Amino acid sequence: MYFLVIYIPDIKATLGDTCTGCNGTNEICQNWNGTCVCEEGFYDNNGNASGGTCNPKFDLGSTCTDVTGEQVCKDPNATCSNGTCTCGSNYFDDNGAESNGTCQPKLDLGSTCTDVPGVQVCKDANASCSNGNCTCDSNYYDDNGVAPNGTCQRKFDLGSNCSNALGEQVCKDANAACSNGTCVCDSNYYDDNGAAYNGTCQKKLDLGSTCSAVTNERVCNDTNAACSNGACVCDSNYYDDNGATFAGTCQLKLDLGSTCTNVPGVQVCKDANAFCSNGTCVCDSNYYDDNGDAPNGTCQR
Repeated sequence: MYFLVIYIPDIKATLGDTCTGCNGTNEICQNWNGTCVCEEGFYDNNGNASGGTCNPKFDLGSTCTDVTGEQVCKDPNATCSNGTCTCGSNYFDDNGAESNGTCQPKLDLGSTCTDVPGVQVCKDANASCSNGNCTCDSNYYDDNGVAPNGTCQRKFDLGSNCSNALGEQVCKDANAACSNGTCVCDSNYYDDNGAAYNGTCQKKLDLGSTCSAVTNERVCNDTNAACSNGACVCDSNYYDDNGATFAGTCQLKLDLGSTCTNVPGVQVCKDANAFCSNGTCVCDSNYYDDNGDAPNGTCQR
């Protein structure tokens, strides 16, 4: 009895074909589906079609050619974009402009970070790595305050509606704060645009200083002073206890018979026809006190 033995050679398959073995360099035959694929670190330059070759994947920053359905960049979190291997939107290149970096996840606000020149390492587009932490840029604030997972919101203009965030400067002007839902200047400052938007907080002015009046704003530092004829002067019922010298305070004018201290060039007595004489407010020589020795009189001619 004779047996016929037929020899079937081990035919090597090309990329994308069913295989028992593969004929190209840097190819392997996948056991689970019997298909020739590229080894780790290589990509199929023909994508989903058969007959391609395995080429080395590209480093971050390298020039690349995109192939449909293929991860052509060595880092799994990078893609070939505009002809260059770059990290995906939620990742950053930890080596910046240098080669051989890796894509790291961008960091939340408040996270510890290491600055990489020219690279956005923080997840929020309006944040940057400053003093080792991801913090909002100067015109933005963290809407979650000291708590994690906040986002950077644009700071509010003077006069705008606002919401406070714990430990955050939510108003654009450094000398303003969010009070009762509105950005207003701090107590020692005034809004140079009054009731209109986009003003800035200016330091209130001392008595005697040159000033410009602003509607609905108290521009003078002393609460009992106002800007009149281009200068900060005391209101009508008050006097400047420093006279012609700067940085005085407005004191309430004194009734007839009250103890007083004379201030040169200043009307310290409430009655326009009285003056401070020998430490007491008395009527001028052509006037008399209609209440005699009792308080609260007026000077009559």
